[in-house]
Amino acid sequence: MQQKRLCPEPSNEAALYYRAEDKTLRPVDPLQQHLPVLRGSTYAGQFCYVADDDLPIPGNTYYSVGAIQGQTKDPKSEAALQKWERQVGKQEAERIRNEAVGAGKAAHAVLHSRLTGEVFSPVSSRYEPYLRALEQVLPNFDQPLLSEQMVVNFKYRYYGVIDQLCPYKGKLTLSDLKTSSKAKTLMDWIQDKVQQLTAYYLALESLYDLEQAALLYLIGDATHDEFIFTPAQMELYKHNWLERLDLFRRRELVGFDSSRLEEPCLLVSKR
Repeated sequence: MQQKRLCPEPSNEAALYYRAEDKTLRPVDPLQQHLPVLRGSTYAGQFCYVADDDLPIPGNTYYSVGAIQGQTKDPKSEAALQKWERQVGKQEAERIRNEAVGAGKAAHAVLHSRLTGEVFSPVSSRYEPYLRALEQVLPNFDQPLLSEQMVVNFKYRYYGVIDQLCPYKGKLTLSDLKTSSKAKTLMDWIQDKVQQLTAYYLALESLYDLEQAALLYLIGDATHDEFIFTPAQMELYKHNWLERLDLFRRRELVGFDSSRLEEPCLLVSKR
């Protein structure tokens, strides 16, 4: 049986990075100092990174996965979100968002600590149901290769921080931990999160022999939902992510003014 690749393979497509004290992004591996140092900049009002000697213009820019998703939101999803806000009220919507953010930070801190042994600050008791849900999935994790690690994709020029690269249920897994007040039982409800996971998978697969990907949802009633994706399934999702990335780059070319796109609804991937 072929041995799993547990150390990152040198790659021209992606590399592990860290944020230095001067706020630049630098390669983790001291043997990869030939890779670019990325500094913060802006283009058309959008924060980005560029290599030290480059100008912030299309073709040089690196954006976060979140920024790419934010600029390419599905209008139907936006309309549904606005409808929900009207139904529950602005104040309640803000409360729900704040709880989700707080629960997510708490769960990530505890998971990172339990897997790496690092100490974390005490967590508010209000997030106890989410932490009980976390206890249900913790036995499935083994020693992590990466935890809360930044990765930069050079081929498609984006970056992001993965949750865990770790054996999960015996298979080397890129996993993303999420929290939700309600159960996630339909794939239609989590498409944005699947694409986020896919973006990280696309970056890491040139460095590691990934065996699967996983979205793990901790629910506010102390239960959890688990979505496991095979490499074959991830190939299908990669096509969708690259189409979305194509749209983002087209919008970048017109200064993120979607009204200037000639074909705003047509997404064609040529890769």
